[in-house]
Amino acid sequence: MKKYYLIGENTSNSLSPAIHNWIYRFYNIQATYSSKNIDSSEFDSAVNNIYTDIKSNDINGLNITNPYKSRMIFSSLVISKDSNRINAINCIYKDKNQIIGENTDWYGFIKSLEYNNINLGKYNIVILGAGGACRAVIYGLQKLGIKNFEIYNRSNMGEVNINNIAYDVLDINDINRMNYSDLFIINCLPLNIIDNNPILSEDIFANTHVFYDLNYHQSKIHTILANKDIQIINGLDMLIYQAIKSIELWSNKEIIGKIDIEHIKKYLLESK
Repeated sequence: MKKYYLIGENTSNSLSPAIHNWIYRFYNIQATYSSKNIDSSEFDSAVNNIYTDIKSNDINGLNITNPYKSRMIFSSLVISKDSNRINAINCIYKDKNQIIGENTDWYGFIKSLEYNNINLGKYNIVILGAGGACRAVIYGLQKLGIKNFEIYNRSNMGEVNINNIAYDVLDINDINRMNYSDLFIINCLPLNIIDNNPILSEDIFANTHVFYDLNYHQSKIHTILANKDIQIINGLDMLIYQAIKSIELWSNKEIIGKIDIEHIKKYLLESK
């Protein structure tokens, strides 16, 4: 029986174990998927132990969530080209004697856009937040050839560099001064920030067509948007697709064409 884990902080709220274990059961994959909550103060020793377990095949693969996607990049790993360009990994797998750090978040983002029949070329794109999640989103936009976007963040970062391209990061307090229509907003901020702070004005809402929230749990902002005739895409689709890509890396098999995303989403809804 293969063993896979999600590591990060506050992993108990993650839907990843439910998604992975559903796929394993449905497609008769002999594997289990669990979460390991790691406090920041214990990170170094915990990761050393996990790395030893991967080398000895006691652990067969990892997903990494916040806040460790960049911190997991260390010399013992072979970092994939995509991960190196993003400077973040969310998946570790073993290929022969090499332990490889990969990023499947950007792939999940692109596939979620395809799933929702989104044509980004007709929108003015605004990204909220410039943390690790933002990096994968920007890389996905680069892959799609999209250049028309602005990034707003709470702290003054100056710029963010993805794939050797530097992007200015604007002060989020200035977001309501922009004069754009046909907005596609991608929220990379945590739920507590976007829910509890009046970041977006009514004028912004009036010019927004789609709100893509990388958070996948229901929140206050979703209720507000639903009453304003704004299409909401939450991060569940992205989470499912990046999970599928992780399983493909671990198993060295292509399974995406065999999986009905709607079945997974129905299961998650019914199991709440």
